[in-house]
Amino acid sequence: MKVLLTGATGFVGKQLGKTLALEGHELIVVTRNKAEAKYSIPAPHIAIEWKDVRDPARMLDKSLLKNLDAVIHLAGESIVSKRWTPAFKKKIRDSRIEGTKSLITFLENLGGPKPRIFITASASGYYGDCGNDPIDETHPPGSDFLAKICKEWESTLFDSSLSDTRKVALRIGVVLGKGGGALEKMIPAFTSGLGASLGSGKEWMSWIHIDDLV
Repeated sequence: MKVLLTGATGFVGKQLGKTLALEGHELIVVTRNKAEAKYSIPAPHIAIEWKDVRDPARMLDKSLLKNLDAVIHLAGESIVSKRWTPAFKKKIRDSRIEGTKSLITFLENLGGPKPRIFITASASGYYGDCGNDPIDETHPPGSDFLAKICKEWESTLFDSSLSDTRKVALRIGVVLGKGGGALEKMIPAFTSGLGASLGSGKEWMSWIHIDDLV
């Protein structure tokens, strides 16, 4: 299959790209820095540089993106990298919603057959804080900042005019694994003797191992 992957330099993207390449798929990655991608993505790939997620015209080499079989859209600003100032919250939103809109607009205007499937990352934060209530895909969205972002993010894909494309939003929990993700940020505190429970320590945490997610 010919697969377009965004977010390929991230923790999940690197592992997914490597797996796709090992399975013999043709991998095309969208990145803000082609030189960085060349050395940080552990898989054979073709890189397309896209500096501004709000501008689909930046993706200039349309010939490479003809006849895509699948789009896997993982790009988005990390929500744990900085303090949530109003400016950073806008960056979190724009990197997800505006980036998805631009990518879809580009695909709509590309001409030729559309991808058979478009998979976008979302998050279990879609549901908000549900306490001890069991939830599944039919549960309504929450009302906090992340829930609203996830709802708008998913709607951007599901309400698009890619009518012949299967549309999937993965509501992913905390991704755990060696070499990155949540554990990379938590381990230093615990190895320094500073790790502790937050609150009562009985809160639910939706998580998945990176191998299972990939």
